[in-house]
Amino acid sequence: MGRRIDEIAGWFEGRGRVAVAYSGGSDSTLLLLAAYRALGDEVLAVSLTGPLWPHSERALVEEFIRRIGCRHRWLEFDPLGDSAFIENPKDRCYFCKRAMFTQILDLARSEGINLVVEGSNADDAADYRPGTRALRELGIVSPLQELGVTKQEVIGVLEAEGLGRWVRPPAGCLATRIPHGVAVTRDRLARIEAAEEVLEKAGFRGARVRDHWPVARLEVGSQDLARILEGDLRERVSRAIEALGFVYVAVDLRGYVRGSLERAHPRSAAVEEKRDGKA
Repeated sequence: MGRRIDEIAGWFEGRGRVAVAYSGGSDSTLLLLAAYRALGDEVLAVSLTGPLWPHSERALVEEFIRRIGCRHRWLEFDPLGDSAFIENPKDRCYFCKRAMFTQILDLARSEGINLVVEGSNADDAADYRPGTRALRELGIVSPLQELGVTKQEVIGVLEAEGLGRWVRPPAGCLATRIPHGVAVTRDRLARIEAAEEVLEKAGFRGARVRDHWPVARLEVGSQDLARILEGDLRERVSRAIEALGFVYVAVDLRGYVRGSLERAHPRSAAVEEKRDGKA
């Protein structure tokens, strides 16, 4: 795995100053680590905060920044004034990513930085990701994809580097818990965040609460399905989530499935490319 991180670090050599979009997730942690090893103080990590992300993510971001000593900036990002985002169409992520990375680009350029990178890995290319189109349009680069780095390789490198704390399911944007066509609101995002905190405190790491109000559909890891259905725990979790405004609390027997709300819209990335005239 040492050879793999050297290869990623080598990608940055000779590229000058760079801004890394850093979320605290596994992929962007590896990307920032490699960039900083190659370029040191020529790297600026940029992280976003706002209603789309759990507040708990901020501490993990700051912990890693302290650990490696990289320059870092927080940016406040709130797309809830954009009707194209609020209406929550199937390509909502396109509008969000475009606004988000435009803001990151503006900051980078104000610092004299022209190269902005983000952490999509090689496996992500198989997912339906309308936000990828925004990255292409803005010239945002994805080095892990370019180098063919898979999620399993990301995990292996981080563990080999003693960074197992950052090997975890990505928290992701809270809007991904809301079905397409249902308005994204500040109250709904806050309710989802609070419900996922209930699951986190109960020991369900990386669980999701899909907001099909009045139903909360809980997705936990397949290894946790039996435990969440145990009598006392089931009652405690149900009562706590109902107290947030949900009427019914259901457990999805499939367990956590990344992008499960896309099952209603099973369009591949290749189909999206064709629609955009890029295939």
